[in-house]
Formats: sequence, C-alpha cells, structure tokens
Amino acid sequence: MDALGIDSFEVNFYSGRALAGLKRHPEAIRRFETALERLPSFGPAYLALADSFIATRDLGKAIAVLRRGQAAS
Repeated sequence: MDALGIDSFEVNFYSGRALAGLKRHPEAIRRFETALERLPSFGPAYLALADSFIATRDLGKAIAVLRRGQAAS
C-alpha cells in the first residue's frame, strides 16, 4: 500500500520492481505476491517474483512460482 492508502496491482507490481532493482528482494517478494493476489493472470509478475526468489537463493520457491504462473496462463 502506498502513502495514499492505494493498494492496487500497479502500486504493488511497480514497487516490487523498484525494490528488486535496489536488491531489496525480501520486500520485493511481498509486493509481487500482493500484486499477484490482485491480478493472478499477469505472467511478468510471476517471472519477477521468481527472480527475487532466485536472488535470495530460494530455488524451490522460484520453481513453484513459475509453475503457478504457468498454470495461471
């Protein structure tokens, strides 16, 4: 949620991308997961979430996210 209290897909997805770019992957993961709750069919969010899990060396979760994304597509 942003400072204005807006909790949309866009706010969460783009905040996640910014946090991932800053290498703040645990925070990015939370944002990407929230984004996917709002729009579960958006493939790039699954890829971004998987990338953040890879960056935190959690390959099992990365693979699980990619499988979820494949099923949602």
